[in-house]
Amino acid sequence: MLKYSLFFALLISLMFISNPSSFASSIPDKVRTEIERDWQNQQQSISIFLNQEQPEQALHTDYKDKNVLGDGYAIYSLKNLATVQNDAYTANVLQFSGYLFNVEDQNGSKALAYAKQPPHYDTITHLASDTNFSDQSFKIPLEQAKQKIGYTSESKLIDDEPHHIIALVTAKDGLEQLIFIEDSMLLNMKKFDIISFKEFMIKIRQADAIQAKFASNSTEPLSGAGVSYDRENTQKLSSIAADLNIVSYSLVWKIGLLIIIIVATICYLTYCKGKHHP
Repeated sequence: MLKYSLFFALLISLMFISNPSSFASSIPDKVRTEIERDWQNQQQSISIFLNQEQPEQALHTDYKDKNVLGDGYAIYSLKNLATVQNDAYTANVLQFSGYLFNVEDQNGSKALAYAKQPPHYDTITHLASDTNFSDQSFKIPLEQAKQKIGYTSESKLIDDEPHHIIALVTAKDGLEQLIFIEDSMLLNMKKFDIISFKEFMIKIRQADAIQAKFASNSTEPLSGAGVSYDRENTQKLSSIAADLNIVSYSLVWKIGLLIIIIVATICYLTYCKGKHHP
């Protein structure tokens, strides 16, 4: 009996080791059920957002199974580092911030869906996608990252919007390693680059220090402002250009008027001189 028990225990262990995606279902069943229910309620607007339907067509479409939630993951973001004393370990730095899901249809990945509304995190708050979104955008790179550094029930997926970082952390032999799932311009790191979590935090603090220095010398928003930053600059440049045009037109008009006055004066004096000296 003991022999059979050991055999089944070994078999189950091998199943988990050979299939690292088995840990992908780390979302509590109750939460997943609530998120799925909310997902179905939003199918019409989701399909419109993903450009699969026009608003006038959406009223007549059966959305059941059109877009489904694939693998889901708990995601973590960085705490306010000013409050962190020891940042060499994920337990001190990372905080739970919600869940992330692959959005899929019969052709593959379409987007990423987020459930990030506390305290229950049981509703879809937003989607992230683009016209070329596919399995290569997130699903496949994540699986490749798992293979490169390993994936266990203790692994953590970092999705930190302020720093524009998506990465996976896994502990091995007492060392927490981090692999980037997409390029990080802020940290000058490429997809699939692997560093220790301690080195990662050194880079984060260096990047924050540079941005803080920039902020102290400028009234402009930091890089995280994205689109609004560019629009502000565009508006300011447009305003400056308009002011310069007004000044240039005004200057030309004044110079032209002065020339007319000078020419008129010269003509008048010449006429007067000719009149008095025939």
